[in-house]
Amino acid sequence: MTQLLQPLFDTFECFQELNFLQLSNERCTVKQYLKGFDESCRAIDSYLVVRSFSKSYASNQSTFKSFRTHVERLLLWALIVVRKPLLEPRRSDAERFMEFCLNPSADCVGPVIKSRFKRIGGRKRLESDEYIVNPDWRPFSSTVSKRERKLAAETMSDLSSRAYHMAQGSVAQVFAVCGSFFQHAMDEGLTEANPFRAIKQMSIYKQRNTLDVSSRSLTELQWSFVIDTAEQMADEDPAHERTLFVVATLFAMYLRLSDLIGRDNWRPTKGDLRRDTTGNWWFHVR
Repeated sequence: MTQLLQPLFDTFECFQELNFLQLSNERCTVKQYLKGFDESCRAIDSYLVVRSFSKSYASNQSTFKSFRTHVERLLLWALIVVRKPLLEPRRSDAERFMEFCLNPSADCVGPVIKSRFKRIGGRKRLESDEYIVNPDWRPFSSTVSKRERKLAAETMSDLSSRAYHMAQGSVAQVFAVCGSFFQHAMDEGLTEANPFRAIKQMSIYKQRNTLDVSSRSLTELQWSFVIDTAEQMADEDPAHERTLFVVATLFAMYLRLSDLIGRDNWRPTKGDLRRDTTGNWWFHVR
């Protein structure tokens, strides 16, 4: 790659402080990075659209991080790999991006790190502090368990050569986030096509070079995504207030499905939500 990879968005808290009318509050290294691309790539315009989209999901930190991960990869891929404006999509571009996500080059994969940028300054934070890119940051990260690290140390093996595998749930997230991004761009009148909607067979990507996670429970991030989606559905259509209630109730009360839909000898009703003498509400399950 002729252009080095670097993060474009910082933490959730830093994102909230950006000036969404212009580029005045972006990290200096981000602005310089975007200006370094050829004009034909329209890097700054593409970045602004991605920033606008991310702002739509910046009310929840977990959701923001998930969306930031996938849409940032998409932007970096468009600028560095295919070298074209992000909003000139074709179905073939979406397919190429999925192949990139399943088989990223070695220089795109690194260890899990906490910081995207490093602050240069004293112990006390000042507005004049300089921020530089964390050289260990990569768009993709590969988690290595303690057991794997121990075995590698005993056998003097190189873990950096281990093949990257994307979790099957992450494949679905790529489709969901990237599809939402292009729908956002269409709603804003910035493009006329959603290339990820044109890919009908998502399963062919989930079945290839992916990591099958055995756990059947949703992660905190996945729950956050589901609840945020239910809230958005309820805002758009009052009929989905029931959907939001069901999802939020399952999550907040740790219920089994049978606790909410009933059993052969019992069906829940509104009367099963009862308030005690102290004013607290309880859901009574048989």
